[in-house]
Amino acid sequence: MEAIRTVDELGRVTLPKTVREYLGIFEGDKLEIIIQGGNIILARHTQSCFACDDDTNVQKVNRTYLCEECREAVNKTLTEAN
Repeated sequence: MEAIRTVDELGRVTLPKTVREYLGIFEGDKLEIIIQGGNIILARHTQSCFACDDDTNVQKVNRTYLCEECREAVNKTLTEAN
Protein backbone atom coordinates (compact mmCIF):
# COMPACT_ATOMS: atom_id res chain seq x y z
CA MET A 1 0.00 0.00 0.00
CA GLU A 2 1.35 3.40 -0.94
CA ALA A 3 0.17 6.97 -0.58
CA ILE A 4 1.63 10.39 -1.33
CA ARG A 5 0.61 13.31 0.85
CA THR A 6 1.69 16.96 1.02
CA VAL A 7 3.07 18.50 4.20
CA ASP A 8 0.89 21.47 5.20
CA GLU A 9 2.06 24.88 6.49
CA LEU A 10 2.18 23.55 10.08
CA GLY A 11 4.28 20.52 9.12
CA ARG A 12 1.37 18.07 9.35
CA VAL A 13 0.72 15.08 7.14
CA THR A 14 -2.63 13.30 7.10
CA LEU A 15 -2.65 9.51 7.01
CA PRO A 16 -5.25 8.34 4.50
CA LYS A 17 -8.29 6.60 5.97
CA THR A 18 -7.54 3.41 4.02
CA VAL A 19 -4.05 3.25 5.56
CA ARG A 20 -5.39 3.91 9.08
CA GLU A 21 -8.06 1.24 8.67
CA TYR A 22 -5.59 -1.28 7.24
CA LEU A 23 -3.19 -0.75 10.16
CA GLY A 24 -5.86 -0.40 12.84
CA ILE A 25 -4.82 3.14 13.77
CA PHE A 26 -7.58 5.05 15.54
CA GLU A 27 -8.08 8.60 16.77
CA GLY A 28 -6.08 9.09 19.96
CA ASP A 29 -3.50 6.38 19.17
CA LYS A 30 0.10 7.42 19.71
CA LEU A 31 2.75 7.02 17.03
CA GLU A 32 6.52 7.22 17.45
CA ILE A 33 8.49 9.27 14.93
CA ILE A 34 11.80 7.55 14.18
CA ILE A 35 14.53 8.99 11.96
CA GLN A 36 16.55 6.25 10.29
CA GLY A 37 18.98 6.69 7.44
CA GLY A 38 17.40 9.95 6.30
CA ASN A 39 13.89 8.45 6.36
CA ILE A 40 10.97 9.07 8.68
CA ILE A 41 9.36 5.96 10.14
CA LEU A 42 6.03 6.07 11.98
CA ALA A 43 5.58 3.22 14.45
CA ARG A 44 2.80 2.38 16.86
CA HIS A 45 3.86 3.60 20.31
CA THR A 46 3.82 1.02 23.08
CA GLN A 47 4.72 1.74 26.67
CA SER A 48 7.65 -0.21 28.06
CA CYS A 49 8.69 -0.93 31.61
CA PHE A 50 10.82 1.79 33.19
CA ALA A 51 12.91 -0.80 35.06
CA CYS A 52 13.54 -3.54 32.48
CA ASP A 53 12.24 -2.11 29.15
CA ASP A 54 9.84 -5.07 28.65
CA ASP A 55 6.66 -4.12 26.80
CA THR A 56 4.33 -6.92 27.94
CA ASN A 57 1.55 -6.31 30.49
CA VAL A 58 2.78 -2.79 31.30
CA GLN A 59 0.68 -0.62 33.62
CA LYS A 60 1.10 2.90 34.89
CA VAL A 61 2.23 3.05 38.52
CA ASN A 62 2.21 6.60 39.89
CA ARG A 63 4.24 8.53 37.30
CA THR A 64 5.98 5.62 35.55
CA TYR A 65 5.21 2.35 33.78
CA LEU A 66 6.12 -1.10 35.13
CA CYS A 67 5.64 -4.61 33.77
CA GLU A 68 3.98 -7.30 35.88
CA GLU A 69 7.28 -8.87 36.94
CA CYS A 70 8.73 -5.55 38.15
CA ARG A 71 5.46 -4.62 39.90
CA GLU A 72 5.63 -7.95 41.76
CA ALA A 73 9.27 -7.31 42.69
CA VAL A 74 8.38 -3.88 44.06
CA ASN A 75 5.44 -5.30 46.02
CA LYS A 76 7.65 -8.06 47.44
CA THR A 77 10.29 -5.53 48.49
CA LEU A 78 7.67 -3.33 50.15
CA THR A 79 6.11 -6.32 51.93
CA GLU A 80 9.50 -7.51 53.21
CA ALA A 81 10.35 -4.00 54.42
CA ASN A 82 7.26 -3.97 56.67
